[in-house]
Amino acid sequence: MSPLWPDGLPLTVETNAHGKPLRLRVDGDWLDIDLICNRWRASGEWREGETEREYIKLATTSGALRLIAQDIADEQWYLIRVYD
Repeated sequence: MSPLWPDGLPLTVETNAHGKPLRLRVDGDWLDIDLICNRWRASGEWREGETEREYIKLATTSGALRLIAQDIADEQWYLIRVYD
């Protein structure tokens, strides 16, 4: 079963000038992003009220598939799921 964190674990993401994720920091290591599979926006109740997030499913160069999200209001990134 894949780990899932519905509220997300805080994550550091490096992006290009257009906001496209290039790499992410997991457990102190930087992982380069190989492919963005898809992305979408959703809004709903998280933590302290209504929040809008952009979700991105991506593959790293190591072959891991992950789902990350960015809170639109505060621009914080979160790790939502690691697919095994």
